Amino acid sequence: MIYRILHELKYYIRGWFRRIFYQWFSPHKLVAIRSMKRSQYWDVDTMLIDAVFQIFRNFVDREMGGLSGIQASIDHLSKSLSNNQTYEEEKAIISSQLEMEKRVRGIYEWCLLRDHRMDPDDVYPEPSVLYLNDDGNPTNRMMAAEKTDSNTFRMNKCSPEYAEYLEKVTDLEEQYYKEDTEKAQEILSIRAFLWT
Repeated sequence: MIYRILHELKYYIRGWFRRIFYQWFSPHKLVAIRSMKRSQYWDVDTMLIDAVFQIFRNFVDREMGGLSGIQASIDHLSKSLSNNQTYEEEKAIISSQLEMEKRVRGIYEWCLLRDHRMDPDDVYPEPSVLYLNDDGNPTNRMMAAEKTDSNTFRMNKCSPEYAEYLEKVTDLEEQYYKEDTEKAQEILSIRAFLWT
């Protein structure tokens, strides 16, 4: 009877120990996204895409040795491929591995450059005049000073320069979004290769 209670107590304590250890000391389920600053709000689409790139970068840094490790692997595979003593089946496998290594290197280099691209709002200079009031005079106030009949404020019209600025910024944001989506899809297409 006492043996059974001690046996159950041992497994109970072991279970709690594992929960505490894996939750507090070994947070293997967490992804620290370096591109996102703390204490700022991030939309889910931004968090999702940045998490994909961060997990990919973590894999390359930790498992493949970064760019130098990838280059060493590419050199080794190229040397193996040029060796005349390898069989045709081996050459097919080695050439597919070589192709995947090159794709991983390309995506990884793009991820490194992505961290340093400028915010679309900072690429173009913001015009000095943002809005025009009812008389067509320049102002930087978004809302009109007087209320309408329905007791609400009316929004001023954008100046032509500001409208052009907003269009350029929007186009660049869409270009970034499209590029990010394509690279994330490329990572997903080679995920079978990303194992250790």
